[in-house]
Amino acid sequence: MNNEEWHWQKPGTWKGIGIYHVTMVVSRREALLGNLVIPDDNPAKARVDLSLLGFQIKACVDDIPIRYPEIRIIQLRMMPDHLHVILYVTKPMSISIKMVVRGLWQGAKKVGPEKFTELPFIRPMSHRGQLQTMIHYLQMNPQRLATKKLKNGYSDGLFDAVAAGKVLIISPWEYNPKKGHVTREECVAMNMMAEQICESLTKTATSISSK
Repeated sequence: MNNEEWHWQKPGTWKGIGIYHVTMVVSRREALLGNLVIPDDNPAKARVDLSLLGFQIKACVDDIPIRYPEIRIIQLRMMPDHLHVILYVTKPMSISIKMVVRGLWQGAKKVGPEKFTELPFIRPMSHRGQLQTMIHYLQMNPQRLATKKLKNGYSDGLFDAVAAGKVLIISPWEYNPKKGHVTREECVAMNMMAEQICESLTKTATSISSK
């Protein structure tokens, strides 16, 4: 995928070749599409086990390339109360992506009556960096949700920042949901890790600025 020559769509346009991020939310954000599972209380292992409705909605999404061979599914992420899908329109079509997504929405309403009352949100993607960032974001969604659920005494603001990718918490030991005291050796290990990260970032920034 990294070597593929993508064709981007300008924001505000909906026909022709392009890549689109679609979000569809369950009414009242009810967790009807599946359950978040966190093995060993470890967010890194988090996953979403789909419900019957979740599998039915996934089938609706999987049906899009069958009905419209011009469309590829780049990424699909099912969450308990919503889903994200990145669609790539590879060739010009007779209908707009809005009509395709409306068809998905209508199919979802048939299998889940009164569960999808809002039209899905469609966002055209305009460059490779945006696409790669969104793919990573979707892949990490279960981990972020698990992190928020396992706050374990930390402030809501801190864990929200971690879940949003704004704060990095480093640790020399594996995640443990039980509270415990931090030893001097562990503090030293974390300081060394932070120093190495900062040195690496500084070298990268210096290298970029010198070009």
